Amino acid sequence: MTQKTRNLLTLPAIAIYIALVLAFPLQPDIRTTALLACGAYLLLLSAFVLWRNRPVSQNVLIGELIADLVIAGAMVFVWLRTTA
Repeated sequence: MTQKTRNLLTLPAIAIYIALVLAFPLQPDIRTTALLACGAYLLLLSAFVLWRNRPVSQNVLIGELIADLVIAGAMVFVWLRTTA
């Protein structure tokens, strides 16, 4: 997935975050929930793009896996920070 495509597909994730935060302003952990929802959306989107564009070169696959690991790491960090 090119960077331009990834940036365009990130816009719905930002919209999801804003919609959740504005829809439930009194919920104490809504920002955490919204960030986890955005991360799940991006991981599912990345998996779908990889599945749809088979076969992919090894460099593209490694780049996508690194991006997915960064997203998953951020999700785990947010989750651990809120449970502590």
